[in-house]
Amino acid sequence: LPKRLVFAVDVSNSMSRFNAWDGRLDRAGDTVAMMMLALEGFEHKFDYAVVGHSGSTASLPLIPFGQPPRTPAERWDVLSRLRSHARGASSGDNTLRATQLAVKQ
Repeated sequence: LPKRLVFAVDVSNSMSRFNAWDGRLDRAGDTVAMMMLALEGFEHKFDYAVVGHSGSTASLPLIPFGQPPRTPAERWDVLSRLRSHARGASSGDNTLRATQLAVKQ
């Protein structure tokens, strides 16, 4: 059986707001992109999910288990949804709740 991995990514409004200053949202997106590419072709070893968390939600499904993006367009869609949510998210922090939910998956 493949190992199950859950990546919880901060997509809070502060990630978008301070991105111009320090590039934090760009780096988060780059990390998710590298992770998607690194795990491509290893579905027999790893089943993964990516969820975002922000002040608006503790669990924004970006990539569900068993449905890794297979094309550049699908990967772009994941990154677009990540950035879009960060721009419109409410203030607040659900990091701890997101971690709890990720562990339960």
